[in-house]
Amino acid sequence: MLRQAQAARSARLAGSHSNKFQLEDRVKLASSFYEYYDKLTASKKSGSTSNYFIWISEVKHFRSYHVRAELTFEELDKKFLKYLLEEPLTKSKSKLAKNTASSYFNKIRAALNEAYREGIIRDKPESTG
Repeated sequence: MLRQAQAARSARLAGSHSNKFQLEDRVKLASSFYEYYDKLTASKKSGSTSNYFIWISEVKHFRSYHVRAELTFEELDKKFLKYLLEEPLTKSKSKLAKNTASSYFNKIRAALNEAYREGIIRDKPESTG
């Protein structure tokens, strides 16, 4: 009985060190995706000008789809990624060009992959929608 209690205590301590209870994850998931994306976009400024402007255009499109002033990682859903792959629309409600939609999707996926590498999100985004 004492061994079981010690084993349970050890497992609980090890779990707290490895973030098993996900307290830190909730804080990270509650952080702003927009703010994170804006920082990533700013980091692209020193690279290719056209790539940088694609990042800017994508976030404008993204914010027009998710009309909220703030969006957390937790609120970011697969519905938006599916939207970018299947039915993206311009401001005038015409279909977004396939290459533009693909480019926008790749920027969002790159941001999510970076968030995964930084430990902000726990699940690695799929390579395809």
